[in-house]
Amino acid sequence: MLAQDKILDLLQLLNSDAPSHCHPDELLTQLQKIYNYNPNQIRIEEIGHSRDRHPLYALLIGDTNNKPIIAATGNCHAEEAIGTTTILKLAEAIASQPDFQPILENYSFAFIPQANPDGTLKNWEWLKLDRPTYRDYLRHYYRDNRSEDVEHGIPTPETAQECRPEPEAIAKFYRRFPRISYYVTLHSANIFPGAMFLVSQKPPANISETLRAVTHQQSLSLYEDNDNGMDGFEFIESGFYGIPRFEVMREKMLAGGDPERIKKFKLNSFQLVESECQCPMSLVSELPYFQVMGLDDLTPLADYIPVACDREVLKRKLVDFEQESAKQRMNLLSCLSASNFSSPLMEFYQEKTKWLLGNIAGDRQDCHKVRGCPTLIKDLLEVRIRPLMLEAEVAAMMIRLYCESGENSDCIQSAISYYEETFNNACDRIDKITTIKTVSLADQVKIQAGIILSGLLVS
Repeated sequence: MLAQDKILDLLQLLNSDAPSHCHPDELLTQLQKIYNYNPNQIRIEEIGHSRDRHPLYALLIGDTNNKPIIAATGNCHAEEAIGTTTILKLAEAIASQPDFQPILENYSFAFIPQANPDGTLKNWEWLKLDRPTYRDYLRHYYRDNRSEDVEHGIPTPETAQECRPEPEAIAKFYRRFPRISYYVTLHSANIFPGAMFLVSQKPPANISETLRAVTHQQSLSLYEDNDNGMDGFEFIESGFYGIPRFEVMREKMLAGGDPERIKKFKLNSFQLVESECQCPMSLVSELPYFQVMGLDDLTPLADYIPVACDREVLKRKLVDFEQESAKQRMNLLSCLSASNFSSPLMEFYQEKTKWLLGNIAGDRQDCHKVRGCPTLIKDLLEVRIRPLMLEAEVAAMMIRLYCESGENSDCIQSAISYYEETFNNACDRIDKITTIKTVSLADQVKIQAGIILSGLLVS
């Protein structure tokens, strides 16, 4: 087991200069480059394929038969591609840099760098940019529907016939290891106040201290709001929350009815590894691509002015905004369908909106958890910017629908112009309220790599 200082020293040696997201067509070339550094210690395996027939690869480093395994999966969610870049950068360092070589005397690594290549391609319009803004993200991002979620799509005996090929490949790959010592699935919180780490149990002090140090080294704050377990995220300690269990997430969804749709929401990769690979410690990273300044202010509003309401009131207002937005989306989609409008994205957005509406009841039910808690400064800011974010998202949905329709009439072009203006106006109003800072890919890579290397601290 290494010391915390050694982990931090290794991260300083990691080459994170000018990182970029990896296009699926370039992944194998990147893996082969890593293999060529140290062919005696590295294996590349094709473990399956995506729904659109892109190959899925695993990268194994060291003796996975006899040495403790540190495992990591990147890019389960379509728009969360930084995990791929992190795994490639870290694997290159392990394969090529002398300071990393002693690690392989005691540990091995099993990586799935890009679990959702189809999703990466659907997000490429903004992922390809050198320094995308939150506007680029809101305008172009794509996220799979709950029923098609790769992270929450692991097959069980009851659901094996209904799964995408990607989670089937993930499950088959990890099930071959009788024991994994430490597992990380690398995710992004996208537009968020700071870094959040979801853990299967309270982490040992050396791991939590290391991850806090790594995060602060990259000038990123930690998310520290203790909202008594809303959304299933139970606060453990500063920056660390309990991983929402599959069963708990399903139970919350059931509050909104439609059990047939909820059946499509399946097991997640961390519970798979925990239960079938005897993994004592698993972790989900949630790092923002775009940091919302001010949403980390946990100062009670009562410190400034007397207030009569508690957090529950404002939390319910946020749920009201979500419900109004979901109903607006459904009305717009219904009007388009009634006018015989055709777009390949119609069915996707209709399904997504049904999921949004179905989650409202569970979200509203959760609000009681902060009853009696003081209103925070961050709550006031969130209530101001959330409806504008939703307005921008609805406008972006309409732009994509019209653009993907293939029609080029004056009516269609007029509609696109209207929603482009709506989108920009909403973002302009957000900018007048707060600053949303792009977190550099280099900083994200350093933090995500630190998360993986923290597995070296597990005894």
